[in-house]
Amino acid sequence: MKKGESYAKLKESYVIFICCFDPFKKNRLRYTFENICKEDTNIKLEDKTYKIILNTNAYKQEEDKELQDFIAFISGKKVNFIPEKDNKKTLEKTLVEMALEERNHILQNPKYRRMYMKYMVEQAYMRETAYEAGMEQGIEQGIEQGIEQGIEQGIEQGIEQGIARGYEQGMEQNQLDTA
Repeated sequence: MKKGESYAKLKESYVIFICCFDPFKKNRLRYTFENICKEDTNIKLEDKTYKIILNTNAYKQEEDKELQDFIAFISGKKVNFIPEKDNKKTLEKTLVEMALEERNHILQNPKYRRMYMKYMVEQAYMRETAYEAGMEQGIEQGIEQGIEQGIEQGIEQGIEQGIARGYEQGMEQNQLDTA
């Protein structure tokens, strides 16, 4: 927009986040946000700016088959992306086909291929280090819990044994006193 132009000339804009998890844990495929006043939620900015967060784990909720396939593809699922015979888009490329073509184009370009491979190696490294850190933390927590449980059980056993030993000594003392 040029300076001084009317808001009415604003074009819609979308920011789309694609998550491989459910950020709000409400089991929704799509979360759509608009700019709303915090102090009075009845006031909307109406700047035609939308933020959409897609949870790829819920891709089956999408009714549009092409979009469902695309979201499944992004999340790493195997997708049959051949358009249906009665689909008007049989002559058009599907989103999945375009994404596959783009990926193949990137992989055929040596510069982008190196970048892609570096990215994949970094992702594998991050997963491995996160797994190792998680295992270490789990082991530490397990040891702490084991020690706490051991102490509790030791105290209980000590009390039981102390009571039993005290009872035995009391009985022995009582027998000596009556003899």
